[in-house]
Amino acid sequence: MQMAKLSDGNVTVLYVVDIDRILSDVRDTIANEVGEALDRSICEAMSCAMAITESPGPKPMKKIKTFDH
Repeated sequence: MQMAKLSDGNVTVLYVVDIDRILSDVRDTIANEVGEALDRSICEAMSCAMAITESPGPKPMKKIKTFDH
């Protein structure tokens, strides 16, 4: 806990701030956001990979017969 003072020149407000709790909340929020972003990226990458492997794509070229003289 820390004491903080906020003043605009006319009014001064003293309040107690739980820095550890605030930092913990910030860390949790960042971890959740990063985790969700990674999950989305992984899902998008997997969807792209599935689309690529499932697409018919170009037909393989036929072997051309050659005659050696």
